[in-house]
Amino acid sequence: SAGKFPVLRIHFRWQDRPGALLNVLTALSATLREPPHSIDPADWSIMYAQAQVSGGRSVQARVTIRIHNGRATSWKPGDLTEIGQKVQMLAAQEAAAGRPADPSGREDPPEDPAISVELIEAPTES
Repeated sequence: SAGKFPVLRIHFRWQDRPGALLNVLTALSATLREPPHSIDPADWSIMYAQAQVSGGRSVQARVTIRIHNGRATSWKPGDLTEIGQKVQMLAAQEAAAGRPADPSGREDPPEDPAISVELIEAPTES
């Protein structure tokens, strides 16, 4: 089980496009804010983030966030899958909405990101 203040690890792989990491973080914030989670942006913080671009075409990133309240301690694996799917959908929508049209048609359409979310053990605070 997670500690008093749980930690989420988010992995994602996506096309290397400007704003990809920001789109994922914005989608994560929106997803956590909604019921049943109801975790405000002030109630979580990024502990670690790493992004790596491979071949100039795709980015792989790992972001670890800490939830500063105990609301996430009762999450089950299915809840985390649902969070990942919602973040994936919202990030893809945001990327499509913010992408200027390429009238030449040369640019590939944006792919959906591959996102996974896991709850990891957090150190308990004394």
